[in-house]
Amino acid sequence: MSQYYSTHVPGINHASFDLILRNAEHLINYIYQNKDSVPYNKPEVRVGLVIKILIKSDDISYSSDLLQPVINDLEQLFDDDEYINTFDDPVQKKRALSQELSLINRFIELDETMTLNSLNYLPVKGIL
Repeated sequence: MSQYYSTHVPGINHASFDLILRNAEHLINYIYQNKDSVPYNKPEVRVGLVIKILIKSDDISYSSDLLQPVINDLEQLFDDDEYINTFDDPVQKKRALSQELSLINRFIELDETMTLNSLNYLPVKGIL
């Protein structure tokens, strides 16, 4: 019976994946522009949503300006002992936050590397 739902149309998974990829920057901006609204008012929700978006966009890079709010949230969570101590294993939680920060930085580094590489091909005035 479930094959009759629109969510099971062949190609719908690919279409939703493509939609997220094409709108990743907009989605990340939306999350942070609405950080005073439920459910985006919790830093762990914002970080989790952005990471889900980034994981889908595996080889795409993003500007540091776009991802800086995520880094700020991760640093805030890392330094919030009250939050960290709500977990059964606070050390493991801090390790997980560090890994998430590394992931975010990897997407920024890709962008910076691509930018630096593209600058090598810019003509310099007065040299010919």
